[in-house]
Amino acid sequence: MTGARLKTGVGNCPLPAEAWDRYHEPLKHRLAVFRRSYAHNPAARTVADVTEREISLMHRYADFCSNEHVVLVLAAQDAREGSVTC
Repeated sequence: MTGARLKTGVGNCPLPAEAWDRYHEPLKHRLAVFRRSYAHNPAARTVADVTEREISLMHRYADFCSNEHVVLVLAAQDAREGSVTC
């Protein structure tokens, strides 16, 4: 394999609110455990604070914002065979 290059097909799709609820609800519960486990660590507290703020903002402004998945397809080209694999 001689290297990778970005193929021209890039796609994106918005995630439905239900998907974020299924992600955020368990995360909120795990954050409580995380906070207890790393209470002595200022950086960990900052990560938990920022994560909780993001969850709060996503719920508060759900009608005005969304998150999307962006799909980038990388292809590696084998110079000897001239083939492209993904």
